[in-house]
Amino acid sequence: WGFLAAPSGRMTGCMRLLKFGKPALATVPDLPQTADFSTESTAFGADGALAVRYWPAYSNPYQRLFYGRAADQYYAEPGDAETALSAVRANPRGGICFHIHWLNRLFRDAQQSGDPAEHLAAFLAICGQIRARGGKIAWTMHNLIEHESIDEAAERRFRSDLAQRADTVIVHGDRAAHAAVAEFETPQDRVLNVPHGSYIGVYPNSVTQTEAQRALGLTDAETVFANVGQVRPYKGLNALVRAVLTINGEGARAKLVIAGNANADQRAALAEATGASRDIVTSLDRVPDDRLQIYLNAADFIVLPYRAILTSGSAILAFSFARPVIAPAIGALPELVQDGVNGLLYDPADAEGLANALRRAAATPAATRADMNAAAFRSATQLRWRDARLPFVRALACHPDS
Repeated sequence: WGFLAAPSGRMTGCMRLLKFGKPALATVPDLPQTADFSTESTAFGADGALAVRYWPAYSNPYQRLFYGRAADQYYAEPGDAETALSAVRANPRGGICFHIHWLNRLFRDAQQSGDPAEHLAAFLAICGQIRARGGKIAWTMHNLIEHESIDEAAERRFRSDLAQRADTVIVHGDRAAHAAVAEFETPQDRVLNVPHGSYIGVYPNSVTQTEAQRALGLTDAETVFANVGQVRPYKGLNALVRAVLTINGEGARAKLVIAGNANADQRAALAEATGASRDIVTSLDRVPDDRLQIYLNAADFIVLPYRAILTSGSAILAFSFARPVIAPAIGALPELVQDGVNGLLYDPADAEGLANALRRAAATPAATRADMNAAAFRSATQLRWRDARLPFVRALACHPDS
């Protein structure tokens, strides 16, 4: 353990008591600079300090990219509510933030506890103790409700209670910011609307479209649609399969690639939807990082036929591989996808909306597709993690005069 010193060598009131352990980030492979995984964006002034415990910690790169590397006055590492409370007790002058992300694990544990209401109340009580002792609570609102909610009413009540207790509710996009206030009565001045950064440079990306299509046996396709990621009911993949089969029945020469881990129920549902069609290529296991480029680069369009969504990292991943996105005009998607520019939007209330979007895509000339690829990649380059990280750090850092 060591004390956190200001660059000048003096100790500020806040920083004198803020002990930083050696962060675990040293064991995490560095991501390339093109992923904006740098320390420069964490510089926020000599009189501030922030140590983040974030929970739950997942293996996808979102959290590593959001937090970046540790700096002299800042670092982030995994830690649950009890861990954060212990850190606050050791640093009573502040500078500790407990940052909550996805709530699915909390709700699952609550259901398994035997008394879900008591389990959730205990979690909120610990958050209250963190704040009472000078720590901060941040919550990133990744979605409005769990995709396979067990008790939607109870979840909404919990989210509203959490929003009232959080010092900062982080969202990605104007629609999400509005929802935080309208759905959960989050005080407007506590909502922090920041970009969801891109995934440029995060995954291998060296194969050409021709090579990727050849690897998947798609050399005779005129249009390749793809959906990449975990297979779950809210993603609307059965409807996507039906739409592709419909337009092919009208004469289109389209192929659909679905790649991502699926449980037994989803495998059975997709098998029933696809039947014996050779127009649908599926790989229903977890996609290794080095294979992601095969599925994305093989596609002409990435299709995200969500039934419900707030923020879509999948759309940003597609843009990062210069792939236009076809999606419903819901959640934050209309803020990302510009119809006819970097993708196509459709009305999810229209029974033919998805099929019509696929028809438009299949009829898009090669030159226009190339323009859309370029526009998609430009969109990704404008989404910088530093533009999220710096406001986050500034909003939650401890200052001696605060």
